[in-house]
Amino acid sequence: MFRFISDSRVVEQGPGSPRIQVIAAGLPRCGTSSIQAALESPYLGFAPAMHMASVMPHTDRLQLVVDAIQEEDRKRRHELLHKLFDGYGATSDFPGTQLSTI
Repeated sequence: MFRFISDSRVVEQGPGSPRIQVIAAGLPRCGTSSIQAALESPYLGFAPAMHMASVMPHTDRLQLVVDAIQEEDRKRRHELLHKLFDGYGATSDFPGTQLSTI
């Protein structure tokens, strides 16, 4: 529960930052935090991994999710998604598992 209240990680964005390479398409509340931890481990090295816990404490990221869901223009929606996921090497849980299909 507290995980959704604070997230102090700083995600580098821009040229040279990580890009999504892995989408762990599990259902929410089905071990997605464990999958996130595994993806971010030195063994797999896909850090940082997007998770709903990376979105909820940040109103700007949450607004990007809402805007992407509501956007009807495919090109504009993809621009919003790139803005949201820029800097992340992987994703597990919402929003990545659901938004990756739109």
